[in-house]
Amino acid sequence: MLETLEHQGIAKLRQRLQTADCVFDFVAYRVTGHATPDEETHRQALTGLFAQIDEREKQYWRELALREPKHLSYCEQQLARKWAESTKIEDAKAHRLTPKEIETLVAKDSELERAFRHPPSDTKLNAKDFADWLNTLRMIPREGVEVLNWVGVWYKNPDSSNWSDYFDDGKEWWGIWCLTIYNPKQRTLSALAASATD
Repeated sequence: MLETLEHQGIAKLRQRLQTADCVFDFVAYRVTGHATPDEETHRQALTGLFAQIDEREKQYWRELALREPKHLSYCEQQLARKWAESTKIEDAKAHRLTPKEIETLVAKDSELERAFRHPPSDTKLNAKDFADWLNTLRMIPREGVEVLNWVGVWYKNPDSSNWSDYFDDGKEWWGIWCLTIYNPKQRTLSALAASATD
């Protein structure tokens, strides 16, 4: 039911965001068939996102082991750790955002934009990068998007994100994000997540 959307435009945006020190991970899918995605389909998008995060982490430790052979033992320990195994997506609880909450997310200088542009280590990202990212995720409120929040308001209910160790760093003070976005007009389903500390 989900087909990966990773065309040249998305690959270029992903590279541009990584170069500018973006802390958000994201995936985008096309929804095949005629059925409207249910919560289980949103979980499939999360599974794809966390598989990508797992692969990125492994790549980082492989590259570090090659650059810094003196840290080989530590890198091997980190490679043995698997985000996928410390992530229990089946335990995640979704909260459906209202149209007003979605509008607030994409507004100029929203909490999401501030998190995107100014994580703990700061970035070289600007308002255009944020707009391009939202467009790639197809988070376009006027198209009737459905957004599920998988970690709630983390500081009010920190246990809502206990389904993955990925979120531990962000809970120190900066915050965490995990959303899935279904655009019924464009038949896309995207997922994003972020967790960072200084």
